[in-house]
Amino acid sequence: MNEDKKKYELGYLISYKLTEGKEDKASQEAVQLRELIRQSGGEIIQEGDLLKRPLAYLIKKESEAYFGWLEFLILPEKIITLKNNFHLNPQILRFLILNKKQEGLKSKKLKSEKNLKSPPLQENLEDNSDLEKKLNELMVAVKK
Repeated sequence: MNEDKKKYELGYLISYKLTEGKEDKASQEAVQLRELIRQSGGEIIQEGDLLKRPLAYLIKKESEAYFGWLEFLILPEKIITLKNNFHLNPQILRFLILNKKQEGLKSKKLKSEKNLKSPPLQENLEDNSDLEKKLNELMVAVKK
């Protein structure tokens, strides 16, 4: 069963206005998020601290929010249920669920990018000589 589960990361913003002066209320909301994940059959792997942050722009007329994140394992078909539950919670300003890819795939991509070499600068200049001649001809024609 664990083999079918995929790794996801959840980032979320909890309303500061609704929990103003009540940091424990914000942490209770974070606990409810974790419980929703567990009730859906998910396992929490890692979690970041809940931090009060100023927002770069207003979200639902709020300029501050509590930011939290966590990584978890869950069956992919349960993600839609989680999203629906998060949308129904008025305390959650925004959230984002990302599918965490295996790190091995990233390293393969980086290796293939290293094999691509740009041509030496001298070759680029020779290839562009025709283009430069045309540009000069056009500039002379425009000046007349």
